[in-house]
Amino acid sequence: MTTKDDALHTKIENPSQSVVFSARDTVDAGEFYDLPQGQLAVFLRKRPGRETDNEDSVGIQLLVNGDSVFTVADGMGGAQGGARASEIVVQTLHSTLSRSKKQDAGCREEILNAFETANQEILKLGIGAGSTVATVELSGNQIRPFHAGDSQILLVGQRGKQKLLTVSHSPVGYGVEAGLIDAVDAIDHKERHLISNHVGSSDMRIEIGSAVSMARRDTLLIASDGLFDNVHVAELLQLIRKGSLKKVCANLVTLLTSRMAADDKAEPSKPDDVGFILYRRSL
Repeated sequence: MTTKDDALHTKIENPSQSVVFSARDTVDAGEFYDLPQGQLAVFLRKRPGRETDNEDSVGIQLLVNGDSVFTVADGMGGAQGGARASEIVVQTLHSTLSRSKKQDAGCREEILNAFETANQEILKLGIGAGSTVATVELSGNQIRPFHAGDSQILLVGQRGKQKLLTVSHSPVGYGVEAGLIDAVDAIDHKERHLISNHVGSSDMRIEIGSAVSMARRDTLLIASDGLFDNVHVAELLQLIRKGSLKKVCANLVTLLTSRMAADDKAEPSKPDDVGFILYRRSL
């Protein structure tokens, strides 16, 4: 049975329908897709008041072997440099995976090759640009995270259990992981903006996480720091764990808009570009 909400989703069933949103795109109300094993939402919006391009880019990639790859990149370097860097990351990954004819499961080597190519391309720009990246490979019911920088990946169960949260490559991120900085305090830390790793660096490293099982009705969130700097992880766990992805996306956008406008001085507020992907497994 197809509900009215389901009918508003676009089906993506094969690699030729893969989607990339670059820094010049805006997806204010969200874009919603049906994938072979679940539903997906994409949101992309530049910082309130920004006149130049959004510096975030996102990509959805289906492979011939049945795997899916989801990516969020957040450009650094200001104005066109940051926008160009994030676009290079997502477009390079897209083109590399599009050429892959691999039939067996898994695309780890292709993803890493794409990141290395993107790293060299950004360095060649010679303008000090860079980009964070958070990528998830979905193979069957297993997800594997890849990331560099402070764009993060969060997996939550239907009852609100945190199953995965990547560690930001930053002094604050490492401090939280080591128990030296409280997670609630970290969101307002004076060094929150500093990162120690990104694409477009001569010493870039891509952190590869272990495979994690994704149960039916689990929800995956991949987002730039524009979201994580304005919404506490504890809030995200409750906001995204249930309800249609349309409702989840709308609630997140409403909260982000309020936080960035500093309507509540007691809550975090950091106006920034935001790009995120939500995926919920339904099979």
